[in-house]
Amino acid sequence: MDTAILILAGIFLLLGVGAIVLYLGPKMKGSIKISLPKTAYEGSETISGSFELNCKKEIISNGLYAIAYAERLQKDYISGRGSSSSWVKIYENKQPVDGKKTYPAGFSRNFEFNVSLPKSLGPQSEGVIASISKAKNMIFGNKIRWRLKIHLDAKGLDLSKTQNITVNFTE
Repeated sequence: MDTAILILAGIFLLLGVGAIVLYLGPKMKGSIKISLPKTAYEGSETISGSFELNCKKEIISNGLYAIAYAERLQKDYISGRGSSSSWVKIYENKQPVDGKKTYPAGFSRNFEFNVSLPKSLGPQSEGVIASISKAKNMIFGNKIRWRLKIHLDAKGLDLSKTQNITVNFTE
């Protein structure tokens, strides 16, 4: 019984250390600070902004990207078990900001980016089915969240920063 407790304690210790490394690892590499002139946009508008990349350690990069994306909250109902929710990506526009390179320790620089947004999210249906779908979404909700992400694809742990934005579509 003592062996089982030691094995169980070892597993929990490894899980705890792994979680700490995954959380603190990118913070030890460096940081990204996003600057946007506004956080609310219209469909088909371009998000123009800048960000500051600071490297505490040398980072070997496969690319630096500005990404605008939308996710829809999807609820799955499992008979007899209840429900589960997850975010499903429904739109993404990934723009390269800087190519493959090595950023030295102590590197700090401001980058500018432009990422365009779509005119709409999918084809606009008309008629009875579209009216029913719109009514259902108004009653039960159709939770969509928009985000802007700056992502440094690096050797080892990646470095990224995400900011919530609002995108409005006129019909």
